[in-house]
Amino acid sequence: MRGMHRVMIASEKHILIVDHDADAAARMAHRLAEVGLHCEIARGGREALEALGEFVSVLMVLDLGLPDITGEELLEELRRQGYKIPFIVVAEVSDTRLTVRMMKLGALDFLTKDGSIMDLVAPVIQKAIANLKVLRGYEDASRRLEQISEHIADAFWMVSPDWKKVLDVSPAFERIWGHPVESLYADINVWTESVVEDDRSKVTRSFSLLLDEREDEHEEVYRIRDSAGGVRWIRARIYAIRAEDGEILNFAGISSDITELKDLQRQAIHSSENERARIGRDIHDDLCQRPAALGMRCGILERSSVGLSEEARSLVSIIGKEIAGATKLSRSIARGLSPVSLDAEGLMLALGQLAEDTAARFGMRCAMDCPVPVEIGDPAVATHVFRIAQELVANAAKHARPRRILICLYEVSGGFRLEVSNDGRPFYGPRRRRQGMGLHFVQFRADAIGAAIEYCPGDAPDGGTRVLCTVPFNGKQEEME
Repeated sequence: MRGMHRVMIASEKHILIVDHDADAAARMAHRLAEVGLHCEIARGGREALEALGEFVSVLMVLDLGLPDITGEELLEELRRQGYKIPFIVVAEVSDTRLTVRMMKLGALDFLTKDGSIMDLVAPVIQKAIANLKVLRGYEDASRRLEQISEHIADAFWMVSPDWKKVLDVSPAFERIWGHPVESLYADINVWTESVVEDDRSKVTRSFSLLLDEREDEHEEVYRIRDSAGGVRWIRARIYAIRAEDGEILNFAGISSDITELKDLQRQAIHSSENERARIGRDIHDDLCQRPAALGMRCGILERSSVGLSEEARSLVSIIGKEIAGATKLSRSIARGLSPVSLDAEGLMLALGQLAEDTAARFGMRCAMDCPVPVEIGDPAVATHVFRIAQELVANAAKHARPRRILICLYEVSGGFRLEVSNDGRPFYGPRRRRQGMGLHFVQFRADAIGAAIEYCPGDAPDGGTRVLCTVPFNGKQEEME
């Protein structure tokens, strides 16, 4: 029964006293019992090993002056047998060098056998047990977090506020980037240099917003090259961890590999554009021709309507005008479905037509400015840029209530830029929330061609918004790799 009792005692209250002085050990056990701690006594090293094999103790109080083996030899034997029991050292005299040596071996505290030991032993052990409970709770939480991070596909990371040192990163980094985690701890440039050059400004901007404009979080999508040279899409949500005074302590974030999602989105939009173009061609080549032919016949009928009543001639004229209107509408629909022609100047012409259509539709000034011709050799890139312009113009016309919208297209170093500006209600700033589906697709199309979207204050005295879409000339090549 006594052995069973030992097993059933709560381990967090079970103390093993290893002391050759039976009287001192008994008095120590009595003091500890007064505060609710259960003790077992071993009078030598061998007896201590037998006791530890019989029951589990939360803490060992170790007298260094044992009769059979020294306290240090007992600790060495415990390590050899795999025991990891915390211990407090008791010695006859106080010795600084001995204390330091024991602390290096893992001692939690050091007691001297003098007149005050019986008053100190209970509070010292209670404090040690409390600290052990906190430490074990932390270790359990760390172990669970490590197990979770090992099985989650997203990469969790933390970096210093100067962005020069990686403080922590989960194993998923190696699965996504292809580089060992150790290499990132050694050199943060492994991370920064993996970002596709055209997207590095996005990452820099994210941290600038957190540093300068006091945002607490920011989301960005960018591309990296993994260790094999393949291009991957990353969605990163970055957080600024701040002190009470607002100072940034470090940055933390979650990075997700969305390459497969981007591939599916690109395939879907590519199929959609192809279908739009097919329908547009069918409308232009077939449907538009039918009312045009009918209009010609009505004209012939109207001119040769000798003997028809005035009412009949008027009806023929009305029908002709309605058919002409239907023809114009059909051609407009066809142009909207397939706005960009396959020649290099197609985007400029399509943006000019967009400006004319917007002015007519919304009754406002809308112009297109292209100081120097910008030729886009890839029709897919041109189509994406046109759709971005179309959505930005429509969004401004519907929600900003502007008097004027300006569409600009011009070359910049390494690429070209689409700029859509208006003098209406402002829509910019670090705390904006662009959650509408239209602007979601603006960002998606920009990502698909490696473009950067930036929302800025307008030039108008009372506000307005400028949206800049900067496209690298090699954007399509990056997309297809």
